[in-house]
Amino acid sequence: MAQSGATWPDPTVTKAIVLDFDKTITLRHTRGAIFQPSQMSDEKIMENFADLEFLRQIVPVIHGNAKLCIATFADSDDDALISGKELVRKYLELAFPGKSQEYFPDELIEAWNPANQDMNERKTGKNLHLENLRKVLGCKKHEMVLFDDSDRNCILAHKAKYGAVVIEAPVAADPESDDPAKQVNRGGFNMEAWEQYVTTEINAPNTHHIILHKEGRTECVLVVCVAWNTLLIQSRCMQAVLYVHSVDSTRVCVFVCLKVFETGAKEG
Repeated sequence: MAQSGATWPDPTVTKAIVLDFDKTITLRHTRGAIFQPSQMSDEKIMENFADLEFLRQIVPVIHGNAKLCIATFADSDDDALISGKELVRKYLELAFPGKSQEYFPDELIEAWNPANQDMNERKTGKNLHLENLRKVLGCKKHEMVLFDDSDRNCILAHKAKYGAVVIEAPVAADPESDDPAKQVNRGGFNMEAWEQYVTTEINAPNTHHIILHKEGRTECVLVVCVAWNTLLIQSRCMQAVLYVHSVDSTRVCVFVCLKVFETGAKEG
């Protein structure tokens, strides 16, 4: 459920927000295609947004300050009723009727699967998607921030000098739950994830950072760059080990990483 007051961070160096599609914008994974006519209805698609209210609130805010992009492994499938970029566009048009092209131009949607191009997605992550977008945008790597539910994609992006925010994988609402918090969708690209990003940007606007915010699998951890003489670590992690990852003398900052002790759950 979205809250009021979504804002753009100030100061910030960010010029582009890059959103994953499946389980970031969507509640359930689409696998990049729809094959059954019963799943093609507008009603079915609208039910599959993780937090449509928040998405509709924040996208105009981002659009007024930066570029909006999509980076997804959704690929075209000739056997599907709709797939790849066309599927992404279908969702965006339902979310923003008549304005989806303005907010998310076709050239800023990277929809393809590395595995279908003889690449190892476990090694490439979204980095080639990000590089293609960067060339179109004409900006620097640290001026782009990826929001993705995959730890791996965000860690690989961070290693390549992009900003990254790992979001909590969405969980569908349970109307019969006695817990009001569980009666609405949780996780995905929502206000909580955005506010963590905004807070980090305001406190460390000139550093490229990674925010790991994962419930359950990694106990929720925030990893950030820290400015010289200023330690900025916010974490709910039960156990973590600090490592000095590298020193960037040109920007005079130290990169601090938190190694998370896994809780035993496998990555989904």
